[in-house]
Amino acid sequence: MSILDAYEARGEARGKAKGYSEKTHQTCINMIQDEFDNETICRVLEVEGTYVDEVREQLKEEEQKS
Repeated sequence: MSILDAYEARGEARGKAKGYSEKTHQTCINMIQDEFDNETICRVLEVEGTYVDEVREQLKEEEQKS
């Protein structure tokens, strides 16, 4: 299993644990990468701010490993 596969599995598991789909998780990642602010992401995806913060943290960790 590659680092990317492990990262995606971890993100998917966290998202599903909170009731968010894989599609919502990927869309959140895309919006973060497109520099949307947390408030907009939460409003559009109907997710909690803590979820967006966790996804941002996951992306930072992945970036640091690269």
